[in-house]
Amino acid sequence: MKKTRLCALSLVVAAPMVLPSTAGAQSPDNVSTALDAASYGLLVKLPVRPQSRADFLRIIKDRVAASRQRAEVVDFRVLATPDPNVYIAFESFRNKDAFSTFEKLPESQRFLNVLTPLLNGSPEVSILQPLP
Repeated sequence: MKKTRLCALSLVVAAPMVLPSTAGAQSPDNVSTALDAASYGLLVKLPVRPQSRADFLRIIKDRVAASRQRAEVVDFRVLATPDPNVYIAFESFRNKDAFSTFEKLPESQRFLNVLTPLLNGSPEVSILQPLP
């Protein structure tokens, strides 16, 4: 569990430095403001079957790119861990309702149907909320 917390902390620290922008370079304040707009998030540990790794990488890259275009999504990224078959997904949404809307989309359901057989067990999901 300590590794998961470390990954989450790394994401929090690194995310403002790498947030993509179609408007060109942004000041750190603008990036932080954009990320702070998220009031609901998920941290998901994805264990992938070794024989499914190439398919997983292709599918997840497409999913991240498509998800970032959705109004409900503030940020979505998937990072590799030292284990080549374990990935950490960080998804943040405007709020819980935005997540619920995103989760119910037909493309979200199709993605989960394709993703599930590629996994080596169940994903570990942590719900994230802003600091009080």
